[in-house]
Amino acid sequence: MNSPSSSPGMHFSIRVQQVMQHSREEAIRFGHDYIGTEHLLLGIIRLGDGFAVEILKRLGCDLDEIRKTIEEMFETPSKTTTTDFIPFTTRAEKVFRTSHYESRSYSSSIIGTEHLLLAILLEKDSMAANVLNSFNIFHEDVSSHLFNPQRPSEPIVSQDELQKLLIKFPLSKRSWNILKESHTESLLHSSIIIRSEHLLSAILKEKDSTAEKILSHLGITENKIKEALETIRRESC
Repeated sequence: MNSPSSSPGMHFSIRVQQVMQHSREEAIRFGHDYIGTEHLLLGIIRLGDGFAVEILKRLGCDLDEIRKTIEEMFETPSKTTTTDFIPFTTRAEKVFRTSHYESRSYSSSIIGTEHLLLAILLEKDSMAANVLNSFNIFHEDVSSHLFNPQRPSEPIVSQDELQKLLIKFPLSKRSWNILKESHTESLLHSSIIIRSEHLLSAILKEKDSTAEKILSHLGITENKIKEALETIRRESC
């Protein structure tokens, strides 16, 4: 695989593509003729943005200290790498494949920096994983900050609260159809809770409803919603 960005089935966020470029530059900086997991981690830190960096900061990590720890493990550069092509190590290639599976496990069609970080931590005995572990950062620590379909990461309305609301404010037939369709939308996206985007998609499917007419008048379509959601996900990765 030595060009992850062109691998079929893998869709990397813009930030992950930037991490790849940064990791190559880090390898060149140290005179290395390979790109390993340690260079990928340096690339994430050098990016300084994205969900992976945000999670590491939430976990109390000093990114400069992590960077210095990795750099101290390298010998002083003894040569300058000038080749245009620098291959990824077998471990680094495996990290990209694993990041693909990680993204799918979180129902994401885009591989973000957070999935790359999770994959690095799963590559036991790699330099990057060992460094992160020395800072008490483990796979479960990072995954706890990501949305898991089996463990909602935001407050949800209890059934009792919903029943009380429906008693006070009964739904119209169209509203009931929208609510049922939003449930279907949530299942299609492997979510056990109904989110606002599921409701929005459901409204557009309830043709001739007042809300659907308003959205259509504004030029909002299901495809535009899907495109906007993909953009939001890419920007947050």
